[in-house]
Amino acid sequence: MEAYGAKLGRKYCDLEHRDFRECLTGEKQKKRAEAIAAQRRKLYREGKLDKPFLEDHPQPGHFQTDHFQWNKIH
Repeated sequence: MEAYGAKLGRKYCDLEHRDFRECLTGEKQKKRAEAIAAQRRKLYREGKLDKPFLEDHPQPGHFQTDHFQWNKIH
């Protein structure tokens, strides 16, 4: 953005800026999870699913990603 200046930087670096903002907030991921949960609740109300959610899923806010799962130190 510094190469273009403030005015043109907003135009040319918009995709990068939106991607960076998504990395910080996780907004799309949250919306995606909410949409999946809403769809499962809808299918449960229609009788197409026995349970609205799986029993072995992590509780909201308790799942921690293991960023080093592929490169563990032994």
